[in-house]
This record gives sequence, C-alpha cells and structure tokens, in this order.
Amino acid sequence: MNLLVPSSDFADLLAHSDDTQITNILCKSAPADAAEALLALPTAEQVRVLRILPTSDAARLFEYWPTEAQARVLHALEKLDHRTTGILLDAMAQDARTALLEKLPPQVCARLVDFLSPAERNAALKLLAYPVDSVGRLMTGDFLTVLDHWNAADVLRHIRNHGHGIETVHVMFVIDEEGRLLDDLRIHDVLLSPLDRTVHEIRNGSLTFLQATDDQEAADGGNGDEDRQQ
Repeated sequence: MNLLVPSSDFADLLAHSDDTQITNILCKSAPADAAEALLALPTAEQVRVLRILPTSDAARLFEYWPTEAQARVLHALEKLDHRTTGILLDAMAQDARTALLEKLPPQVCARLVDFLSPAERNAALKLLAYPVDSVGRLMTGDFLTVLDHWNAADVLRHIRNHGHGIETVHVMFVIDEEGRLLDDLRIHDVLLSPLDRTVHEIRNGSLTFLQATDDQEAADGGNGDEDRQQ
C-alpha cells in the first residue's frame, strides 16, 4: 500500500488535520512511503509526528531514515523530552539501533545509550561490542554541552542550572545548532574571559577526536587528558 496522501500534499495535511487523522493515514500507508514523506518535512514537524504516532510505528518509520536525519531528529527530540527519546530508541530493532549508534560521535552515542531502559542499554552495549580496553568502555553521557554562539555569561548560567552532580564540569563540549561536536571548553578559560566573549572566541580548537574502539593506553598517550577523550 502506498502513501494514502501524495507526498506533495503531506505538509498541508499536517497543518489542517488532527493527530488522529495523521496517525491513521501514516499507519495505513506503506512504511517506506510514509518515511519518505516525513523525511521531506522540517525537523520540527518530523519530531511532532514521531511524538504522536504509536511508539512501534514511530520507530519503524524512523529506521528508514538516513543516519544524518536520524541524528538531527534525535537532537531536536532530546531538547524537548528525554523520556520520549529513550522510548523511541528502545522500540527500534536492535540491529537498526546499533547501526545508528555506531555512526554517531562517541559522546553522542554515550548520551543516547543512557536514555535506554536497563535491558536495552545492556543489549546496546553488548552489540556495540567495544573491546575491554577500548575508549568505548570509558564513555559517559554525564557531561555538559554548550553552544558555540553563547557568551561566557551564558555558559556560567548553564553550569549553575545544570551542573549539579556532574563530575567533569570543568570540561564542557561545544556543539553547533545541529548537535555536531566542534571542540571542548575549559571552565578555567571561561572564568578568565570577559562575560560578553563568545564560546567561539574562547575555545582553542585543540580537541583530539578518538574512535570508541581506540586502545585506552594509546589514546592516553596521544592526548594526555582522559576528560577530553571523546
């Protein structure tokens, strides 16, 4: 069965239909066609649709998307609702979820794995199969991220609001609006900067990028600071 509404009319459908109508149309359409129609929508609309669909249907459509689109939507969804992000990832087929996680930067992978239920988290880590002495075994999702266009005052406010209980608050990770990792940022450098100086101006671009499968000892030799190994 193809998409019950032409792809060219799908955006108009979203604007003028209630959630029940949208759900009925997508669930009765061929998954590949429904996924393709959703892929043409802005990220905010993709997130809206995934949130109103039954979890199993949302996960099935999500699995059809390319990694870049999946990562973009997960980043937007995570800003709105960590719980829904975890439920969506939980509902994905394990092989599809593993294929996605393997292609993401290690720090993003670690954060998303933290959202999974205990059973699915264990399954995900096992399927990712990081060697015992690899960087992947050191990954944590317990860190702060800041945006490149923020200024020092924004960063300090963010730390006060969200830094409680985070052991590595002295090192933050700089991302762009799409959630892509740009650099790391030392709290020391922020404290010594004027409050109106932007993160882009403060950071030095010296972050070393590692793969999750890299050997811990070799990685430490090349970097010298395990808090910055991402």
